[in-house]
Amino acid sequence: MAMTDPGPRQKFRGLGVGTMKALERPHEETELNLPVADSVFTRILRREIPAALVYEDDTVFAFMDAGQLNPGHVLVATRRQVETVMELEEAEAAHLFAVAQRIARVVWAEFRPDGMTLLQANRPAGWQTVPHVHVHVLPRFEGDGVGLVWPRKEPPLDELRAIAARIRV
Repeated sequence: MAMTDPGPRQKFRGLGVGTMKALERPHEETELNLPVADSVFTRILRREIPAALVYEDDTVFAFMDAGQLNPGHVLVATRRQVETVMELEEAEAAHLFAVAQRIARVVWAEFRPDGMTLLQANRPAGWQTVPHVHVHVLPRFEGDGVGLVWPRKEPPLDELRAIAARIRV
């Protein structure tokens, strides 16, 4: 069944004018003024790709991960397309995680998992697969096959103190 374009007014009904204008831009510009392609999440937000939405407000939106690791696996993403959490304003980051926690509580109550993983990854080396900041809300069950490799290094305390001095805020 072919989908027809409902037009900008219908497509963005319920969104603020500022949000609507931002969504109508074809792309963002990078620091080098190179165009950034719309992420799959931006296309979901624009309703160009169907998704099962869970939550939406002026800053973030949440939808079921199409690659469900377990029932209740939700992605919470920012409306503003940026690649990493370091690019967010502090209030945006706080709101992203507040909504992720709110959704995690509902998923916890509904599915009664053995555990819960909230995962926010940045760049491919950090396990990010979509270049649009988001948090996975992932209910976990014993034996579900989801793994995390964490090879501990255990440096001496003096080295830890030197590292801490470099990043103290």
